[in-house]
Amino acid sequence: MALNSPDFTRNDNSTPSRGLNSGFDANTVSNPLAPTYYSQRSIMVFSVVFSVIFGAVLLILNLKDNKCKYLVALYAIIYTAFILLFLNTINANTMMTIAANALCAHFLITVFWNRYVGRTTLYQKNLSKKTRLLSPSLWWCSW
Repeated sequence: MALNSPDFTRNDNSTPSRGLNSGFDANTVSNPLAPTYYSQRSIMVFSVVFSVIFGAVLLILNLKDNKCKYLVALYAIIYTAFILLFLNTINANTMMTIAANALCAHFLITVFWNRYVGRTTLYQKNLSKKTRLLSPSLWWCSW
């Protein structure tokens, strides 16, 4: 069965979402033949709440090509180093840090996801409990 066949349909909620959530999870399906990816929403939440590094790791796990993985990792490392220096220089508060991480996560999704995973790629959400437990643990250990 092809991914674009009528039997391979999106999980639509009858009303479209608006604002920051618009487009998140719009291409999720429940068909077991679809590839399993960490969703754009997961990448955004993990980047904002924990760190851009965690969001980048989730995106890297979605990618197949090693060159793309290295680009995402390099972007996340350079961004993290730059933002740490910048925010420490201006004595930023938590809200500025969260806003900067949200901006970076948005960039991860709009540039890297759309280019390397595909804007219209239909996929199943990866609902790994291991990932949800590991990230807060690593974040806590980094303090």
